[in-house]
Amino acid sequence: MSRNIKHRQDSGFLQERIRSGNLQVVSQLEKLPKTMHDPNAFVVDVTHDSTEMKTFVVSGIFKELGGKMEVIKAFSRTFVTVPQGQGLCIVNEQFSIMNATDEQKKSAFKTPAPTPSSSPVQSTSTAPAMPAAAVIATGQLSIEQKQAMVLKFAEASKMNLDWSQKCLEENQWNFEGAGAVFTDLHAQGKIPPEAFSG
Repeated sequence: MSRNIKHRQDSGFLQERIRSGNLQVVSQLEKLPKTMHDPNAFVVDVTHDSTEMKTFVVSGIFKELGGKMEVIKAFSRTFVTVPQGQGLCIVNEQFSIMNATDEQKKSAFKTPAPTPSSSPVQSTSTAPAMPAAAVIATGQLSIEQKQAMVLKFAEASKMNLDWSQKCLEENQWNFEGAGAVFTDLHAQGKIPPEAFSG
């Protein structure tokens, strides 16, 4: 599914590989191999910050799991976001994966803390990652976390992605609560057949 124009330059080939919309993007991400990221290699560069729009690039290093050889790669994700409610809505994203440089490979998965950023953006106090239950309770799930939750719920319930998302939304993104509601309604035969199609 590479769109590397060094190999193919015809527009039809490149156009076929664009994914647009929640379901297409999440479905394509699900096809990627399982990975382990180096948390010390994450870098966030804010390229634009205004009240109307924020753009930033997240880059880092990861290794693919499950293969015969350990392959270390680098990635870069460019986000264009606009304010929505108390958070941000991603209106465009570009996700690029490339071979890690020799320097990146040497420093990958080492334990020392990362060096402080020289970014002019003011940093906020760094709090430890919230446990999943606390994140759900405070309604601070990111779009990626919600998409991952929808995929897991669809896998467990056998419902399609739209109905899985609807069930989670109606239960304030409480996975266990949504599961209990689903189990109860399914046992009563109150879930329509279209929830399991597509």
